[in-house]
Amino acid sequence: TAPAAAMRALAAQTRETILLSILHGTEVLYVDVIDSPQPVRAHTQPGDRAPASCLTTGKPLLPYASPAVIDRIVENFEVFTPLTITTREQLEKELERVRRKGFAFNRGEWGGGVRGIAAPIFDGRGEPVAAISVGAPGERMPETVMRTVAPMVIEAARSISRELGHRG
Repeated sequence: TAPAAAMRALAAQTRETILLSILHGTEVLYVDVIDSPQPVRAHTQPGDRAPASCLTTGKPLLPYASPAVIDRIVENFEVFTPLTITTREQLEKELERVRRKGFAFNRGEWGGGVRGIAAPIFDGRGEPVAAISVGAPGERMPETVMRTVAPMVIEAARSISRELGHRG
C-alpha cells in the first residue's frame, strides 16, 4: 500500500521510528508503526492513543479540526512536561505555524524525551486523513536534525496524499 511504501522509505532514510496516525476525537490513534532498528528508540504500538495537542502526529491534523474539537482540547489540557501546551493562545499559535509551514515539531511536550516531525496526509477531496511522523530520542533529534528530516517527512506525506488522489 502507499502508506507502507512511503513509511519504509522514510524508515530507511532516517533509521528512526515511523508512525502513521489518525485523529480520533481529541486524541491521535496510531494505525501503523515501523520501529527504529536502534536499541534506544521511540516506542509506540498500533492502537496506542495519546493527546493530539502534545504529539507530532496530532499537530498537523488539528489545524483542520472542528472548533468543537479544539474547545474540548482546551477544556481538558493536561501537563505532561514543562513544554506541554497548556493555553488556547499557545495552541492557536502552534496550529497557525503548522498550517503555514505544512509540518509540525514535537520538542518534548508529551514525555520520555521523544522528539519528532510530522506532516498531514490528504485524500482526493483535500481532507486531512492522517499524519506521518519520524520519532526519536531527543539526543538523536536536536533542532538541526529535525530541520534536515522535515523535508523527508513532507515528501512522504505528499507521496501518500498523491496515492490517495490528492492533487494539491
